Amino acid sequence: MKIGLNGQKILDENPAGPEIFTINLFKNLAEIDKENEYFIYTTKEPEKSFADKIIQNNKNFHFRVINCKKFWTQYGLTRELIKNPVDVFFTAIHTIPMIRNKKTKYLKFFITVNLKF
Repeated sequence: MKIGLNGQKILDENPAGPEIFTINLFKNLAEIDKENEYFIYTTKEPEKSFADKIIQNNKNFHFRVINCKKFWTQYGLTRELIKNPVDVFFTAIHTIPMIRNKKTKYLKFFITVNLKF
């Protein structure tokens, strides 16, 4: 199975909760799943040490850089998923492509925090 992973924010200099969650999820998937093929979509090429830390020598994990300055999710990512479809696409951030490949299943998960004062 081909699985797409939204890595748009994992390369941020100061990752917050959703980014840290996403990084740890990718690392754990790379550790336990040697059968499925994964594509991590990013806005730029990750440093080798960072990429190695995530994929842990799992040959089924690939980074795909989407060069798109504006509307990264709605234009760049959408174009990539239509041109090179995956079976399942997962995102841990609040945006998901509005135009979708009908053959791809889309999963969206994000963390919300309720603060009470």
